Order: sequence, then structure tokens, then C-alpha cells
Amino acid sequence: MKNQIIRFILLCSSLLLIICFVCVYSSIQHYKVDPSETMEVYEEIEIKHETYLLERENQERFFRIEVNYPQMINSSEELNETLKNTAFSLFGAKTYKEAEVSLKEDKKDPDYSMGISIDYEILCMTNRYMSLIFKADAFYGSGPMYSTHYLATIDLETAKYITFNDLLDIENINKAIQSGYFEIYEGTYNEFGNSHDVDRIQQFIDTLEASMETEPPINTDYDRNSCQNIGIDKDFIYIYFNFADSLNGYIILKIPLYQIDLN
Repeated sequence: MKNQIIRFILLCSSLLLIICFVCVYSSIQHYKVDPSETMEVYEEIEIKHETYLLERENQERFFRIEVNYPQMINSSEELNETLKNTAFSLFGAKTYKEAEVSLKEDKKDPDYSMGISIDYEILCMTNRYMSLIFKADAFYGSGPMYSTHYLATIDLETAKYITFNDLLDIENINKAIQSGYFEIYEGTYNEFGNSHDVDRIQQFIDTLEASMETEPPINTDYDRNSCQNIGIDKDFIYIYFNFADSLNGYIILKIPLYQIDLN
């Protein structure tokens, strides 16, 4: 009897080890983590992180540009150009190639000082789209350091931007804001006050509506300051609009997806 119990325990232990091995192996096979740690995989889609770096060897006047951006492995050249153009949009050029030419000219001026670092966060990745937010920390000359954010959601098949008008209805968004179903991702400062105050909420609604009426829809050229730019993660939709009474001239609101109907 005792030997039977021991054999039963050993059998159970062996089965447990086999189950654990299968689970671990399946997990490794699904994510396919690259040992170089320069890749991330979202639902079997591989992303490589790229960095553009331009700096002046003569440090009498500081000059350093660093732009981080994602590139898709085994994807179209058009999609990767769209991602790179979006990252470089801070410099006011339509394409990253135009931005690089301008930056190299700035570098030649020994009296010109500039420091810019651009990074990004992938908010959500599916087989249909990538949604991300860029953050830039910058200074020019003797001016103060400042930060800015810009959103983009890109269709992986067409390499086109998915915009506010594509997914959202302004009345639906206004109802969510009016009901107080939002968080502020970026834009407040110490004296900003209560973002859910009735008057402040009405300012958000009025400003967003005015922006939608005056700003043209995005076609091919990306405008990082447009209220048509949106972000999406698994829980929230991110809304961007210019707002005078804010930290850096804009507000980004996070609205729960369960409070709105997507088009």
C-alpha cells in the first residue's frame, strides 16, 4: 500500500512537470522574444526600435538631436516611412528626409544651439493598426526646456492615419466629457484647478467643437497639432486639442472606451 502511494505521488509530480514545461514552451513560442532586446512582438508582429542621432563634436554650443521611432519588420516601405515621418514631424517638415536636411544645415552653424530628444510609447498594437504617443523634450538657443506630446494611430495595411472623424462622433465625445468620464493625460499645471469643474468642462467642449470646425481633416500630410490625431489603448481613447489655459498649449484627455461608441 505504501509503495502504491509513493508511485502515485511520483506519477503526479511527473505529470505536473510535463504540464509546466508545455506551458512555458508555448509561451516562448508565442512571443518569440529576441535576445538582442531591440525587438518587440505584438500578436506575432515584429517591431524594431530605431534611433536617429545627430550631434556636433564642437561642444562650445550644445547641439544634439535624438529621435527614437518604431519600424515594422517585413512590412511595406510606405508604412515605415509614415512611422518615421510622424516621429520627425516635430521639426515642421512633411517628411523625415526634409527634416534631416534642415537639421544638418542647423548643425553647420557654430553659433546655433539646440537639444531635442524624441521618444515614443506604443499604446496599442493589433493586426489592423498601431497607436502610439510621442514625447519630445527640447530647447532652442538660450530658451527654457519644454516638453510636447503628439498622437498617431496608423492603419498597418494602408499606412494611412486613423483620425477622430474615422472612429468618433463629436456629440458622443461631448456627452462623455460633460458627464465627467475622462482623465487628463497631459496639460495641467499647479494652478490649473479642478479639471472636472463645470466651467472647465464646458471650456473643453467648446474648444474641441471649435477645433473640429476650423481644422481641416488629415489626408496624407500629418499635422502633430491637429485635433484629428487620436490614440487608443485597451481601455481608453486619447483626444488631443489645443487649449490656451494649459501647460504647453494643448490638452490630452483619456476617455474610457466603454463610455463611447466607435464608428
